[in-house]
Amino acid sequence: MKVNDRLILLFQFLKEGHEYNARWQRNVYRKLLAPYDSSRQKFYALLDHSMNTQSKSKIDNAGLFWKRLRPINSPSQINLGQLQRLLRSVLDDNSEFSEEPSFFQIWKILRKKNSGFGPKTAALFVKALVCIHTEQLNQDLRFIEEFRVNENDRVFLPVDTVIIHIFNEYIFSEIGVFLSTQNAFGRINDILMKFNGEDINCPRWWHENDDWNAIGTGVDIDGWAEMSSIQKMIIWDDLWCWGFITQTNKPTKKNNSKRITQLNTNKLYADFNSPSENWEAMENLAEEFIELLTWLRLAQ
Repeated sequence: MKVNDRLILLFQFLKEGHEYNARWQRNVYRKLLAPYDSSRQKFYALLDHSMNTQSKSKIDNAGLFWKRLRPINSPSQINLGQLQRLLRSVLDDNSEFSEEPSFFQIWKILRKKNSGFGPKTAALFVKALVCIHTEQLNQDLRFIEEFRVNENDRVFLPVDTVIIHIFNEYIFSEIGVFLSTQNAFGRINDILMKFNGEDINCPRWWHENDDWNAIGTGVDIDGWAEMSSIQKMIIWDDLWCWGFITQTNKPTKKNNSKRITQLNTNKLYADFNSPSENWEAMENLAEEFIELLTWLRLAQ
């Protein structure tokens, strides 16, 4: 089975179950934002949360970032453009940027060397902003005035080990492409942006066993043509949700561990932000997700 066909089946599953992770993430955002009144404080809360999702954060870089940012006497109510300028000044970013704020520019500024952020955590912050201000169920959490989404803008998938496992085991296994933690962010975002309809040239790492130009073609999913690439990437982010509760680390003889696909709903129960009213439905969908992955592995 071609990579494009695998992506179509995965996206169809994610789209149909999107409401559940959307509610889970809403609970996370609500708890983060509730203590604060100003948009500046809410920006800072999201920045802090995103930065601290790193398993090996660099405390010196993080400390310097906040030491520079927090004393700045910026207005309590700031918009996206003011945030972009604020981050540029804190990180001494003198590169050429458009004055018009964009998600891509904010991501690029944040992932600057020694910022305390990496590609994944910068993408996580941007994704949170977009979800809060575009998802219907988050209307009461919005704090940026005149929040606009330019369809030509770019949002990246926050790639972590959960998502890497899915791509290595079920998407790329048949074509000889292997992802590591060093190259996965770029490679997964390349192919998903191509699938979403963006003009992405065939990268050097792509394997000749599959046709790059076929990626993103023949997608017969309800509403596909009306969705922007950014909306599609928000749905792709649900891979983390379903991967998180269907993966576990199995000990090996060499005192290491191997990540395997296996129902692990204790992760669902143990996270206070997970929507308990949807646990049963999510358990059922998690089992369907495993069945889909198993079918993808066996498909030729």
